[in-house]
Amino acid sequence: MDSRIIQPSLTIILLLIVLGAVGGYLYFSQIIKPDIQPPVIQLEGKEVSPQFKDLKLDFSLFDRKEFKESTIFGESPVKPGGAGKVDLFAPF
Repeated sequence: MDSRIIQPSLTIILLLIVLGAVGGYLYFSQIIKPDIQPPVIQLEGKEVSPQFKDLKLDFSLFDRKEFKESTIFGESPVKPGGAGKVDLFAPF
């Protein structure tokens, strides 16, 4: 084969590999970060995002009879027991 035909294709392939490596490094190291941040509203000394500004929580579940009559079964707090396989590669 003629070396003049192989050289340009090899150069292009190497250039693509180098550009891919540089792009991957920039992406994973997060040197270039997007400048998009949600606006934050200052509310009573605490930062609150706008989508949570009008959030209302319903705590009526805790007023139900079933919740007040619930009992704890077993140990509290739970004590972990021995479970699982023995690690064959662990040092002695």
